[in-house]
Amino acid sequence: MAIKLSQGLRLAWLGSLATLLNDGVIGIFGATPPAAPEDAEAGTPLVLITLAGGAFTPGLAANGLGWDAAAMDGTVAYLPKAAAETWQGQGLATGTASHFRLYDNAYTSGASTTSVRLQGSVGVANADMLVSSVQVTTGVPFFVNSLRLRQAVSL
Repeated sequence: MAIKLSQGLRLAWLGSLATLLNDGVIGIFGATPPAAPEDAEAGTPLVLITLAGGAFTPGLAANGLGWDAAAMDGTVAYLPKAAAETWQGQGLATGTASHFRLYDNAYTSGASTTSVRLQGSVGVANADMLVSSVQVTTGVPFFVNSLRLRQAVSL
């Protein structure tokens, strides 16, 4: 039998995750994703996503990304990006986005077993992070439309 989590526990768990990731940033990459978020990034980011595309300094809250309260969609608990925020960045390189890495406010890159971060897929549909286009162009604004971190019923 799998361990099953109550709705209240899943919402609280996601609330704790929001606290850990609050004021973080997202790197969007075009290479094949690393096997795990503990591994070093595959290449350099095509774009760095911040609040309204503002300059981000690790350790400071300014222009870091925020989250709305954890919620339920049927039986799925999820943590949504803050609806009132515009998540964007300027293309740092031209390429096709394939995956993202969400970093906490420390924004520690490279291989690490202690950094707080996660990674997922990027796409226009059927992806963890939804965007209007997966094409990133140097110097052109790039927007994140939707990101919902989900917590399943079972571990």
